[in-house]
Amino acid sequence: MHVIVNAGQDPIDLTVAGQVIQLAPGDRLLLAGVPLPRNSALNAVALAGSGMARALAHFDHASNVLRPAGEPQPVCWVAQAALEDPDVAAAWLIDQLARGAGQPDDGQAAQLLRHLARSESYGLMRFLLDEGGENSVAALAQRYGLSSAQFHRRCRQVLGRPLKRELRIQRAARALLAYPGRARSFTYLAADHGYASLSHFCTDVKSLIGCSPLSVYRAVSTPNE
Repeated sequence: MHVIVNAGQDPIDLTVAGQVIQLAPGDRLLLAGVPLPRNSALNAVALAGSGMARALAHFDHASNVLRPAGEPQPVCWVAQAALEDPDVAAAWLIDQLARGAGQPDDGQAAQLLRHLARSESYGLMRFLLDEGGENSVAALAQRYGLSSAQFHRRCRQVLGRPLKRELRIQRAARALLAYPGRARSFTYLAADHGYASLSHFCTDVKSLIGCSPLSVYRAVSTPNE
């Protein structure tokens, strides 16, 4: 996938896959499964889609969504966000998902999500989310078809951080999302998710996101909870 940026001050017409697309100043053209336009004065930047794919894997896991197999259709999507920036691209995708993008009849969005779901970043993250809760690293590696050392290296290469940290993040997220409020204490929650103690749970969460589990709950709870 690539992004073409119109950094100039005038609109530009591009012919992509037989169609003419106008880019206003500051617009980006996201291309997936489409040959790059020839004879264009604009440079195409390879889209760092790993963050987008990982975000989509989290969304699909939480929503129990399975993306259709097979070759997705080409995508030519004009956007105003700076998609050449990986963090901006991931945030843009999350916003699109929050707006309901990707429904079967949502042509461009649905096809883009299928392109992202074909990447190893998506596949590996989805695998960890689906299988990582109760399995050891050795078991995960075996199920993924690699040795433990190879699996560690592949995760660092694809996810951009060590496997151990990724699994810590996922465990903390599962625990925080499972908190039912005052009906059950954090002590039971910590034990349910494999923490040695409440202190271990609180310390781990704070080291990952900079605040305690209670602070997270207070930030998202309503006054009546």
